[in-house]
Amino acid sequence: MEVGVYILAGGKSKRMGVDKAQLKIGHKCLIEYVLDVAYKINKNPIIVSSNKAHEKFATCIPDVNVEGGPAVGILTALSHAQYEQNIILSCDMPLVDLMMCGPDSYRDDVMVAKGINMNADIVCYGGDFLYPFPGMYSKRILSKWKGLLDQGENKLQRMIKSFAYKNLAIEDQELFLNVNTPEDLIKAENKLRS
Repeated sequence: MEVGVYILAGGKSKRMGVDKAQLKIGHKCLIEYVLDVAYKINKNPIIVSSNKAHEKFATCIPDVNVEGGPAVGILTALSHAQYEQNIILSCDMPLVDLMMCGPDSYRDDVMVAKGINMNADIVCYGGDFLYPFPGMYSKRILSKWKGLLDQGENKLQRMIKSFAYKNLAIEDQELFLNVNTPEDLIKAENKLRS
């Protein structure tokens, strides 16, 4: 079964002060770490971003709305999606390879392998708190997802919990680090080196 892959990179990076996607750890930008995983799942990943500088990494599509944060990014991805199941990643999670694919980065993707068989609208990681990224989102939620946004809802926790969702167990919570500050960048770099 083919799965679409989208990387959200349309954020404003307010806390960092510069475009997070292009920050480097070693010789690679943050988004390149995420793309390494994306290409293992689908040979044509799509970046959701209006930033022209991101076009050097992969095909980009602009957000359907500049306001609304990652919930709008998910709407954009699902509106564009050709496949029923779509993995949605965030450009600021350079540890995603360790989370989804483990130390042997060429084995089958855990989320794809487990998620497709769960027959859920959304599959993500977590317990009481759900990590929206990485997540597998079914295109069939598009209409209701848009309806929630139209009603003013954009909190991902509440939105995900309004669907039939399944959550995968977390082995190492540190792998869900979003690089939002210079301190986060140092943490991610240390984790990648360990």
